[in-house]
Amino acid sequence: NLRHLHLWSNRISMIPNGFFRGTNNLRELLLWSNQISSLDGDTFAGLGELQKLDLDDNQITSVDGDTFRHLRRLQALHLGRNRISNIFAMTFSYLSNLRTLNLNGNNMETIYENSFSGLEKLATLGLQNNSLTFIPAFTDNKKLVVLYLQDNRMRTIWADTFDVLSALQVLDLSRNGLVSAGDTLVRGAKRLSQLYLDQNYLRNLKRSAISKKAKLKTLSLIGNPFEFLQPHVFSNLHKLLQLDLSNNVIDVIPDDAFINCTQLNSLVLSNNKLTAIPAGGDFKGLSITEDLDLSNNRITSIKAGNFEELSCRNLNLQSNGLTSINGQLFAAVSTVGELLLNDNNLADLVAGTFD
Repeated sequence: NLRHLHLWSNRISMIPNGFFRGTNNLRELLLWSNQISSLDGDTFAGLGELQKLDLDDNQITSVDGDTFRHLRRLQALHLGRNRISNIFAMTFSYLSNLRTLNLNGNNMETIYENSFSGLEKLATLGLQNNSLTFIPAFTDNKKLVVLYLQDNRMRTIWADTFDVLSALQVLDLSRNGLVSAGDTLVRGAKRLSQLYLDQNYLRNLKRSAISKKAKLKTLSLIGNPFEFLQPHVFSNLHKLLQLDLSNNVIDVIPDDAFINCTQLNSLVLSNNKLTAIPAGGDFKGLSITEDLDLSNNRITSIKAGNFEELSCRNLNLQSNGLTSINGQLFAAVSTVGELLLNDNNLADLVAGTFD
């Protein structure tokens, strides 16, 4: 009748073949934080009903196509923070019911074509915190919803890498060293809702990089060396709700930078080099309802029409170089509940400013 077996945080270094025979009804096996270094084809013999196997934080150096051949009903496999350097083709081919695969924090440098073949039901794949310089195009993982690839060493992504991932909703490529997002970064991911490209070396983003059919709601580009935004760069993102461009070196907002982003409710431009909010870049047409963050820039003046049509609740202008604020400047944004003007150079306050 044994269904759950917890052996985590011990000093187990090996599992004898056949050790689990007689535990035919086991559903969960937790072996994380041990000293296991190797597995073979009969390590998990007798565990035909197992649904979750956690081997995080061990010393496993390799897995192959036979390692998991007895685990046909497995739904979650955790192999994070081991010493696995390569994932060969068909390694997980027996795991047709697997939904979650965690391989984060290994020493992986290479993933081969068809490494994840057979995982037709896979929904979440964690490959973060490895040393991957390249990832081949995915093949038959059409139900993949969440893909973590942050903290690797990929400088570029091939155009067809994510083409078959029609169900993908969350993609994290932060902290890789990407120098280009290419012309068609996620052209096949039509359901993508969250894309994270933080702390790479991207200097620009082409409008074509994200499919016109994408349903992107969150786009994060924190900490890239963006110096400027191309006109219409976000015009394909009709459903975008949150855009974070903080910690770049943007000094100009071009005309129509945010055209078609009519559903945007949060825009973060903090820690850039903006000196002004120019005409044409004055957020007209946006329906920002939550946050507009322009803090830690070099803005010295604000024009009366800059905030027309905004209905944001939080407006952050702290740590700029503002010397004055004119009366009626904020009249158009009567919905503001939090207004931050600290750490500027304000000397005189004009009566009626907040009428």
